[in-house]
Amino acid sequence: MDLLRPSTWADALEFGARHPDASPITGGTDVMTEINTGHRRPSTLLDLTRVDERNRATLGGTMVTTSPVCNGYPPLVSSGAEMDLDRLEAS
Repeated sequence: MDLLRPSTWADALEFGARHPDASPITGGTDVMTEINTGHRRPSTLLDLTRVDERNRATLGGTMVTTSPVCNGYPPLVSSGAEMDLDRLEAS
């Protein structure tokens, strides 16, 4: 398993574009559980812990993976919250 460790958001987007199959990881709640139980073995992890521009919370990752452990949905939906996502397409 390869590990990519960008230090800026621009690098993270670039790495993600070059490695579209990479699994982004910050907190690891879902990805590490799947790896440890043998349900998933990604070829590449994109470690976002050193990216200063990112939000320190990992709620975004839990939301986009539709994790059943996410208890953040009700307050976000009821308050009308919005989420902005960035993605750089491979060229």
